[in-house]
Formats: sequence, structure tokens, C-alpha cells
Amino acid sequence: MGLLTRSAMRHLGLTACLAAITLAGHAATDIEAAIDLRVIATDSERSELDGGLGRTRFGDDARSVQLGRARLGLQQHLGEIAKLHIDASAWGTADGTSVDVTELYLELRPYPQGPWRYQLRAGAFYPPGSLAVRASGWETPYTLSASAADTWIAEEIRTIGVEAQAQWLGGANTHYQRASVAAGIFGWNDPAGVLLAQHGLAWHDRQTGLFERTGAGDSPYLAARELFHEIDGRAGFYVALDWQLPERAELLGLHYDNRADPSQYSAALMDFAWLTKFDTVAIRAELGTHWTLLGQWLGGYTLIEVPAELEWYFDTASLLASYERGGQRFSVRYDESSVDANAAAGGSADRGHAFTFAYSRDFGTTWNLRAEWLRTDSRIALRPLALGEPAKRDESLLQLSLRYRWSTQR
Repeated sequence: MGLLTRSAMRHLGLTACLAAITLAGHAATDIEAAIDLRVIATDSERSELDGGLGRTRFGDDARSVQLGRARLGLQQHLGEIAKLHIDASAWGTADGTSVDVTELYLELRPYPQGPWRYQLRAGAFYPPGSLAVRASGWETPYTLSASAADTWIAEEIRTIGVEAQAQWLGGANTHYQRASVAAGIFGWNDPAGVLLAQHGLAWHDRQTGLFERTGAGDSPYLAARELFHEIDGRAGFYVALDWQLPERAELLGLHYDNRADPSQYSAALMDFAWLTKFDTVAIRAELGTHWTLLGQWLGGYTLIEVPAELEWYFDTASLLASYERGGQRFSVRYDESSVDANAAAGGSADRGHAFTFAYSRDFGTTWNLRAEWLRTDSRIALRPLALGEPAKRDESLLQLSLRYRWSTQR
């Protein structure tokens, strides 16, 4: 895995996309495009995305009108059971616009064999670790800002490898229960954990592109990072279990281990391979035809050896209630999170809580209006050292989003 450079990965990915689309000939292509413009008001400090320690996406130095996201998704069908999936986005940043690919993979989905269906994915994609993310482009229909768990996954975690899934489709005599098991093997995610140790957990909807550098901090404690690299040549893995009663309830569990060698250092990246392991459990319940309840927990640790072992333990939980009727949705979510370090890492701590209130209104299939108020309070031990600011900070972000979506699938 260590033989492929970042430049080679980029060129291989683009070449594979062009070749697959060319070979597809007259095969069907599904295209989805969306643009999200926002008006914001905030008293938050500079965001972690711009080199600060703010818990929200936009800090008080951000412009009042922002590009939330411009997205292009493409699914190129390659025969009857295979398709190529590409997702690219442009994001508004403090110094302009960032454009990158967030997912790029080939999916094989053979016809069901009795009560069983199988699926194979290869490329770069998200592991199956969330029930709140249900919309295309790895977005949630409930709020603008994701939970702390989903925010961190969008920032640092990507499967660059293969995943196999087996799904049992159930039947009438089992009340249409469904169950599935998925297993993934991946590389190029050795730096995962560095952002969590660097600035803790946050709440936003910004996904890290496969080829970009994150952050732009002036402080050496908040340096920009590149996340999707292979450092030690060791493959990681995950296993996910899912059980559901369609349209009634669903339970998901995931164990993730990147198996990084924390003693390995990359001079080119100026970073170590971070050994990162975590578990997550999520549950969704549909109460009647209008109410949805979502609970999620994620916890684990990340560590490096420099040569002393520096270790950070993280834990976050959230509960969301959502009411949907007639194209309108009201959602409220509570989050809490913590990151603790061992004594060798300075014993630094990050404590945070967040309340999110969101409203969404669909106008047909193309227009969507959303409003969200996010209130966070956090105590971060690094703030006085890195920024010369008090450790405790309360922040609020009000967002109004107008989104237009166009798709070849109606």
C-alpha cells in the first residue's frame, strides 16, 4: 500500500473514472446536482476548519452569505449489476472555494439469490456507521449540522479499499425483518485521529475531500493536515451488523480498527501513523407515520508513539427527535462529547454539549428551505496554550439555507 503516492492515487482514480465511463458506451447515467446557499449569523470563534478551535462550521469572521455546498453526483451503470459512483463537491471556505472528490467507488450488486443479496464495493467511500445520514452525498435530512460522531467521520474517516456485504431479506413469516453483515479492508487512512487529538469534536456538515489539506492554523498546534495516506503498509478493517424492521426500527453496530503502527513516522507528511479504534451503535425508531427517534453513540481511542505513548480517548452520544408532515420537518437534537488524553499527552481535555433546532420545508422535488439554530458550550484545554483564550466558550450559529436540486431520476 505504501507504494502508491498521493499524486499516483489521484491520477489512478481519475483515469479509472474516465476509462469506466468510456467503456460504458450507451449505458445509463444518473446525474444529481445541487447547490446550497446560506445566510448565517454567529458569535462563534474561528472555526477549526479555518485553523481555530470553534465548534461550529462558521466563525464570527465568516461572511454573512456563504456557499454551503455545490455538489455533483454521478452513477454510471456498467451493465445490469455494476455501477460507478462519483461524488464531488465545492465548499465555501474563509479564503474562497474548495473543490474535491468525497467518494469514488465501483459497486457490484448481483441479483438476489433466494432470501440473500450480496454487494461488493471497491474504491473510496464511507463505512456504514450512521443511521442519521440517509440522503445522497452523505447528508442527513434532519439538520444542517451533523452530530459530533458523524462530523468526525466526515472529517477523518474514509474506506479506501473494498467492502463486502451480505443481506438477508427475510420474508412474510418473519414480519419482513432484514439483517446484514458488512466487512471492509482498507488502507490510506493512517492519519485518522490527528484532528480529533488536535482540536476535539465539533458539529458541522463539512466533509473532507480525498485530496485536500484540512485547516489553516497559524498556531503550530493547529497545523493543516493531509488525512488519506498510507504510512506503515498495514491494512485496516471494520465489521458492521445491521438489523431492521423496514419503516419501523433499525439497529446498527460498527467496529473499526485501522491497525496503524503508531511508531511509524512520515517525514513527507510530518505526521505519525495514528492507531485508531472505535465502536459505534445507532438506533432508529419510526413512531407512527410522522415521528422519528434517533440515538447514536461512538467511542474509542487514538494513539501515537513519539517514543512515549500519547493516547486520546473519545466518547460522544446524541439523541434526535424529528416530526415530518406534508413536506415540512421539525427536528431537535442533543449532543455531548468528550476527549481525554493520558498524562504523557498532557492530560488535555475537551468537553462539549450542543443543542440543535432545525426546520425544513420542501417545495416540490427541487427546492428546499432549511433553518437551524445550533448552540454549543465547550471547554478545551488547548485554547489558552494555542490561542491565548479562555478554555471555556459558548457559541451560537444561526443558518438559513436555500437548496436547489436537479436530478435525472424523478
